Amino acid sequence: MISNFQERIVAVLQGSPNGLTANEIAERLGTTAGNISSRLSKLAAYGIIGKARYSRGGNVYRALTYEQARV
Repeated sequence: MISNFQERIVAVLQGSPNGLTANEIAERLGTTAGNISSRLSKLAAYGIIGKARYSRGGNVYRALTYEQARV
């Protein structure tokens, strides 16, 4: 089960098809990258988001489509 804050992270990523870094996600949610890093790790472990690549000063995360997600 994911938390409301994790749902907000996923929603931000769903609106950003090119992906976002932890800093960019944090900025959009009004928090710090350190505050969301463990949540990003959990969402990636659950197969809800993916770590696309290292760019723009950090890992770029993307929301996975249903087909990409581990079902």
